[in-house]
Amino acid sequence: MILDFCKNIVYNENRKDDFEPMIMMKKNNRLKHSVIAVLFLSTVLILCLSLAMACAASDKTDELLPFDDVSAKHPHYDAIVFCYENGIFRGTSETTFEPDASMTRATVVTVLANAEGMNLSHYLHTNYTDVADDKWYTPYVAWASQNRVVSGYGNGTFGPDDAITVEQAVQILYNYGGFKPVGATVIDGYTDAVAVSGWAADAMCWALDNGIYTGINGELQPQKHASRALMAQLMCNFSAYRLRVGIYADILYSDSASDGVNLIRDVHFDDTMFASDSSTYHHDIAKFALAMVCTANTTAGGDEQASEDNLIRLRTAYDRFGFVDQKYIHYDKPLDSEEDLVAHSFAQKELTIDGEPCLLVTVICRGAGYGSEWVSNGYVGESGPHNGFTAAAENVRDNLRTYIAETASAYPSSQIKLLISGFSRSAAVTNCLAELLSRDSFFLADNIYAYAFAAPNVADVPDASVPVYNIINAHDPVPLIPMKQFGFGRNGHDIVLPYEQNQQDDAYYAEFEAYYSALTEQRETSAYVGFDRQYRAVNMFADLLGDWVGSRENYCLYYQSGIQDLFREGVDDDGAAEAIMGLLVYGRDTSENPVLSTINVYLEFFRKYMDYTASDYTLQDDAAYFLENIGGLVASAHRQETYLSWMYTLTEEDILALDTQSLIE
Repeated sequence: MILDFCKNIVYNENRKDDFEPMIMMKKNNRLKHSVIAVLFLSTVLILCLSLAMACAASDKTDELLPFDDVSAKHPHYDAIVFCYENGIFRGTSETTFEPDASMTRATVVTVLANAEGMNLSHYLHTNYTDVADDKWYTPYVAWASQNRVVSGYGNGTFGPDDAITVEQAVQILYNYGGFKPVGATVIDGYTDAVAVSGWAADAMCWALDNGIYTGINGELQPQKHASRALMAQLMCNFSAYRLRVGIYADILYSDSASDGVNLIRDVHFDDTMFASDSSTYHHDIAKFALAMVCTANTTAGGDEQASEDNLIRLRTAYDRFGFVDQKYIHYDKPLDSEEDLVAHSFAQKELTIDGEPCLLVTVICRGAGYGSEWVSNGYVGESGPHNGFTAAAENVRDNLRTYIAETASAYPSSQIKLLISGFSRSAAVTNCLAELLSRDSFFLADNIYAYAFAAPNVADVPDASVPVYNIINAHDPVPLIPMKQFGFGRNGHDIVLPYEQNQQDDAYYAEFEAYYSALTEQRETSAYVGFDRQYRAVNMFADLLGDWVGSRENYCLYYQSGIQDLFREGVDDDGAAEAIMGLLVYGRDTSENPVLSTINVYLEFFRKYMDYTASDYTLQDDAAYFLENIGGLVASAHRQETYLSWMYTLTEEDILALDTQSLIE
């Protein structure tokens, strides 16, 4: 990646027109694939010894470039050197660069993909009518389009051979970085500011505010064709900015609300996130982990193409943040597999912390719908921790040991840090895995950063010393299962997101709704009910269900095999809850029975329970509330968009101010 080549960039902030980076190299032993990096390192070390400032025009020489048409006095000389030495730009021939020639739109996305070291092997086709599958630029345009770096002209065409304009180039960098303007929303100080297209205004503000683009002789010239030299400067400035603020990007994930694809904006990663040990909560790590988990999630249960699409998005996200040696396990398992497994991935990135190298290894477990792997969800077992989740975690642990032995044997255990995360079912596996690894003599507990989102209860004897943080939405019924009557809990520490019992101020909720709306592109407002009685209704329902099913022993004796059969037979996702309730209440699957619709099944459960307890009046209000809002309670409260919206609107101070308590009291 382009950022791996740079240690820092020295620039003049006195005037934006003087923004000229000086490049210094950072040695990175993980870049085995790039011979260019070694050559560039040697060149720049020599340069730094001989020059006081690389951007001082009077000190420049022509020895760094083989091109006859780029003088050392060229205003973008340093940027061209940077792009050439890092393999971002080639010349138009061995001796020419053509700095004033226009860049095509296809070439710009190619430059960006090459700069980031993207794996394009899975990008083979676009929906643009003017981008044929056999063109050299097709994988690059496909990557940029599928990752919403570009969107074409809106009429089904991309214009790959069209000369790119300045504002189009700025918009592409803005789209790729996932940035939002933080300065003025009105462009001023330029005589031609009104010439900026409305769709490019935010991107232009961001570029001007952060030194990505500085204009040309006091003008923006947004419709001017961007030259090769100017594009080199934009790429250089973009790299400098990302280094100053840390690596930010936007990544794609599968939208559980519609089985579509959306963007997670402003995903942040830098080495310093892992400078302290895992004994305290790290909000930036938690947000990064959740973003990666959502990218890995498969939401269209049983859909092989959806699973493959998510795998491509996960690969792209790893590439985007410079993770190498990626390995994907159990993604090729048949959808009707009944093994206690979870699909998971490993990747690694060398970090430098306090001047010392260490290796970060990610363990991202896939969650959501994927056929009969759900069978093990119902396999609680008669003793010990949840048998199905534990078996899956043991498999991940064994594969992790093999992966580290094969790819990281040069690192002592003290220099290996683990980032483990999952959502829903895979959060349960994450919680179990953190407990297993904390007892593994090879790994240091302080180096295990585990974040589990919407995790069910997994442990018969919860261990609070396990280095895992469980991020819980109190309105989500999943973290209440298995019910407290089983005696289960979670290892580590629960962090409970805002709800009526721990946060009376609805300002949190207003910010959440705003982010949720933006995240889903204003397609919908959340069905999440907010702070009005939802916590009490969900907990009431879990309590009643627990009393109805009884103890763990009773569950294993009367319900366990039946629930596993439901998943084994492939209950449709939309009918899973009704099928389970039908089994508990009627002793059979009722999901296909139109008479026993969702409300009727739950209503019958409440009626039977209240008859059983002779308390048909005490639960009336909460039961009615639960039934009225069941869509929001069961669906929206457990959506990944809901967890994302909370995590990306709350600060670390907000999180730490919330109660860190068990939901089961």
